Amino acid sequence: MNKCVLLLAVILLLPACSKKEESAQAMMSPATLITVAQAQTKKLEIFEQTVGTMESLIDPSVGAEVSGKVIKVLAHAGQAVKKGQLIAVLDAVDYALQKREAQAEIGRIEALLSNQGRIVDRNQKLVQKNFISRNALDDASAQQNALRQQLEGAKAQLAAIEHNSAKTTVLSPIDGQVEKQIVSPGDFVKQGDVLFQLIGTQRLRAHLPFPEGVAAKLHSGQTVRLVTPTAPDKVYTTTIKEIKPLVGSSNRAVDVIADVVDQEGWQGGASVNAWWFWASIRKP
Repeated sequence: MNKCVLLLAVILLLPACSKKEESAQAMMSPATLITVAQAQTKKLEIFEQTVGTMESLIDPSVGAEVSGKVIKVLAHAGQAVKKGQLIAVLDAVDYALQKREAQAEIGRIEALLSNQGRIVDRNQKLVQKNFISRNALDDASAQQNALRQQLEGAKAQLAAIEHNSAKTTVLSPIDGQVEKQIVSPGDFVKQGDVLFQLIGTQRLRAHLPFPEGVAAKLHSGQTVRLVTPTAPDKVYTTTIKEIKPLVGSSNRAVDVIADVVDQEGWQGGASVNAWWFWASIRKP
């Protein structure tokens, strides 16, 4: 009888022990983390993308300002040049000889003028003493004035020679690159002959062909972002400068113009990727 009672007690205690073990295991299991964030409204931009080309706005032809033989060529196709950099030298021997001749003429006239000045001073004293007539003094003064005019003309001629002599050194008028070298050492050039073709990089213009379907939404002053393969790490933000009124017959697109100023690595003739942002919305 006692054994039956003991067995019954053990059976009754088993469920209770099982529930305690389950409760303990539940308390020991790791908790599930829940992150709570506040809902925010974000701005989404709507844009149109296109691929255009870069145009250089400054591409001067550097010509010879005086005639002469080319002695040195210091810039070549593809080379970067700075404004004021020496890029070619013409023969200046003739101008050096002309300068010496002009200086000698100036010296001759100055000597005559000095002597004539003494004659005028002497004649003035003689007129005061009534030794010579007034006409003799007037003639001497007229010759003095004529020599002064000759001296001014000789000095002007010397200045012109020096000015032309300075033009035998050809300087780059801009910061840019040499697109074409036309002359070589030994060539004889006349005044006005083209020596180099340069392309400026300080001021460029992007031609962006956008589809005719968005033409009505395009306006001057809207933001565009530009990237070119010659400077892939730089995103240049600018605005639309103007919109050409005609739609291209070959591509059915409008030509949108945007300027690029003082961007290192950007080059005329290169392609350019453009993003035009025409609207923005807020989305939760």
